[in-house]
Amino acid sequence: MRAQERAAYLSLSAGKLNSRANSLREIMHSCVLCPRKCGCDRIEGELGVCGIGPEPVVSSYGPHFGEERPLVGSSGSGTIFFTGCNLRCSFCQNYEISHLGRGDRLDPMLLAGARRRTAALRLLRAAESLPDRKRQAANGRRS
Repeated sequence: MRAQERAAYLSLSAGKLNSRANSLREIMHSCVLCPRKCGCDRIEGELGVCGIGPEPVVSSYGPHFGEERPLVGSSGSGTIFFTGCNLRCSFCQNYEISHLGRGDRLDPMLLAGARRRTAALRLLRAAESLPDRKRQAANGRRS
């Protein structure tokens, strides 16, 4: 393993990132981002099985120091927990986050700021939440 790994998306051009983000956003018109493939139109505000609409919702965020030192460095790993989940487990330990969707709409600058201040950025429960936020994290600005 190399001493300094670099996330592959950081080497993509802004145009390539935007193209990928646009493709993912199109998928949200008939959502198939998770194995449930519920087909809801999240762009128009429909909620999928996951409970997520067009905009991601953050339940909590902050530096996390509970991993091995090479992963978190001295500034911690920036951890962002997103609401919603497509599993719908009846005994979920994160019920308030996963089922009830409690949280605040994502400020794209949160991703950019967390990436700059910490050794790593961990997006938890983000697969269904962030199709068009990739470029904001990578570019470190609003689009």
